[in-house]
Amino acid sequence: MKSYFAILDIGGSGVKLSCRSEDGMDSFTEREHLLPVIQEQSATQHPGVMFETLLRILRKCGERLGSTRRVRKIYISTLRQGFTLLRDDEELTSLIYNSDSTGSSSKDDVKDYGMHKIYEETGHWYAPQLTLPKLVHLKRASSDIFRGDVSLSFFHDWVIWKLTGHKISEATLLASGQLWNIESGQVHFELLDQFGLSRDLISPLRSFGSSVDYIDASVLERIGPAWQDCLVSVGGGDSHFLHYGAVGRRNGAFVISAGSSTPISVILDNSKNFQKAQPWISPTFQKNRYFVEGNLGYPGSYYNWLMTKNGVSEIEASSIKSCTVNSIPVVLASCLSWSQESWERRPPFTIVNMKSYHSVSDIALSLIIDYAIGIKSQINSMNDSWPIEVVITGGGASSILGKVLATLMNQEIRINKSSEVALDGVFLLEGEGSPETFETFEPADSNTQANLIDFEILHRENYSSVENLKELIESVH
Repeated sequence: MKSYFAILDIGGSGVKLSCRSEDGMDSFTEREHLLPVIQEQSATQHPGVMFETLLRILRKCGERLGSTRRVRKIYISTLRQGFTLLRDDEELTSLIYNSDSTGSSSKDDVKDYGMHKIYEETGHWYAPQLTLPKLVHLKRASSDIFRGDVSLSFFHDWVIWKLTGHKISEATLLASGQLWNIESGQVHFELLDQFGLSRDLISPLRSFGSSVDYIDASVLERIGPAWQDCLVSVGGGDSHFLHYGAVGRRNGAFVISAGSSTPISVILDNSKNFQKAQPWISPTFQKNRYFVEGNLGYPGSYYNWLMTKNGVSEIEASSIKSCTVNSIPVVLASCLSWSQESWERRPPFTIVNMKSYHSVSDIALSLIIDYAIGIKSQINSMNDSWPIEVVITGGGASSILGKVLATLMNQEIRINKSSEVALDGVFLLEGEGSPETFETFEPADSNTQANLIDFEILHRENYSSVENLKELIESVH
């Protein structure tokens, strides 16, 4: 009987289940679109709606596998800061997404603890989307929820609980939620004490890759026999999986996950002091290594909106040869440095020097250049030496982005062309290997490079001039 590995991924816009045979010869993916319910600052989903979506996608996969194929092991990969609270066999809250910003009411609480102190201890500066500020908000708004035997369950943990009945915690998710002491390598129980949260919120830790149990019989009845011998295994955060699938265990390789938002990550042997930025730091799937990351914000979302709403086809890489300071407008969409101060001061989406003769394609090209300038800037703030390995992955990994970035950084840039990078990570973990599917981009000619560098200087000047404008607009509003 043919065996398969699977990875179940819950993201901000839906659920994806990917399966691949152990010999790597057969693979397929099922998707279900599911958005959170947005109401003011909250972004949530009813657990019942999410679970029915999971069952439906598992059942579809089982039907495709039929009676002669079985899933041997399934890993769970989810957005990182999303969570719910559990008591016994029920959810006490909705599934709260990472895009939920109700933690904004807890900023003064974190400030009283010490903004610099909390970054030094957890590797994460305050942001309202993180789990800790939202827990503090929940406790203040609905203190009754925390009475009795209550446990914190990230989306990943919740899926494992629903499939197996076991309540667990996983280190990369706790760290992403600002609940991990990066120096001691343990749950930051003292931080829970500080904010009046019970230490019992944290379920027993399980390590990445470990198998929890087989799928519960009550679930199997609804998803079919293809899953009856399937072990549910501990995964972790989606960005960690994408990084692992893109470059494996290699130290010092930067991975650009080009999507609606754009995490920039690198694995290092130490959590060194960074002089130019405050990257978020968390444990990795490997012992004694650190997952260091920044984020550009949402240039990918703007680009996708611009292209789909205006019917513009993909920008050709050759178009940068005609790019000069005066030929296209300047678009400001990316955050050039990853720290609390720079994130809060970043400009709103801005188009500068727009002329009547500029086209939508001109704006799109400028947005790609903004994207590349942001990547270069954030890598520079986390890195001391050049050249380095840079790999772009994700739906926004276009040829034009690869060419512009290679030209601005004056080095080779590679794009991972695999359509299932996270699943590649599963195969690397299982020792099965994964195909190398890279496309390499070299810098453009010296004249084009000089023009792009001039454009970068102009871009940075405009960026500096409109920093703090977002804060001003919001204060007026």
